[in-house]
Amino acid sequence: PRWGKVRLGRITRMDVDRWIAELSDDGASVRTKGGSLAPGTVEKIYQVFRKIIVAAYDEGRIARSPCPEHPPIPRKKRKVIRFLDEDQVVDLAGRIDGQYEAMIYIGAYGGFRIGELCALRVDDIDWTRGTIRVDEGLTDVGGLVAFEDPKTERAFRTVPMADLALEHLHTHLDARVDTDDARALLFTSPGGGILRPTNWRSRFFNPAVKAAKLEPLTPHDLRHTAASLFISAGANPWMLAEVLGHTDTRMIDRVYGHLFDKDREQLRQRMSDKARGATGNGEVIDLRERLNRPVT
Repeated sequence: PRWGKVRLGRITRMDVDRWIAELSDDGASVRTKGGSLAPGTVEKIYQVFRKIIVAAYDEGRIARSPCPEHPPIPRKKRKVIRFLDEDQVVDLAGRIDGQYEAMIYIGAYGGFRIGELCALRVDDIDWTRGTIRVDEGLTDVGGLVAFEDPKTERAFRTVPMADLALEHLHTHLDARVDTDDARALLFTSPGGGILRPTNWRSRFFNPAVKAAKLEPLTPHDLRHTAASLFISAGANPWMLAEVLGHTDTRMIDRVYGHLFDKDREQLRQRMSDKARGATGNGEVIDLRERLNRPVT
């Protein structure tokens, strides 16, 4: 622990600021698998520490508190979110090792997290309804892998799949999976063992992205791709939150809100058409166009 051997009275505001910077920085000694800690995580850690400091101050153990109520946590720049279109999905799937071609289609049309993809099993598929169920995920922390329940109730979900993705999955199962075993994993390592997400990304996904001459991608961008394809197919924010396993639409609005702009305009135009049709006048005039006409 950072403060385990430090007397509370010797901790200064500068020490606290430096500690926060270390937690937030990509070079931090305490980090997540993906790099530095997220601002929200740093905030939670800091507030726990601050409660200890405030309690010590209230009890007269230290003369003053080095912890302000709101720490100077640097906010990260928002990452660029990349989406593939349908043709790029086909290209990427054709570039990856054949054992994982179907995995690209399922990821890009289902919006699964990479840990969820690696945990899908034969009995998760409902061929009649064209859906895939999510009821567990694979975690890989410190080299230890485990199958765990989803973190939230909404993450337990059933995802509607495009026929194209299911067709590729069916071909994959016929060639590579023992479908008599209901609990057989859909996607495994080349040797038939558990597929580790980090290994799959470095050995198979990254080379395929490079071969397809795409901008740098992560497996999570397949999830973003699915979101964009669901939206283009007519999914509203609530439907999208449901199929992606989010508890509400706040993240949907923040990450994908701009993708709904076209749908809003189409909705506005459909409402205009129906309203104009109710008047018996078949001519539909775009009000914005009329307002922008010069006065004669």
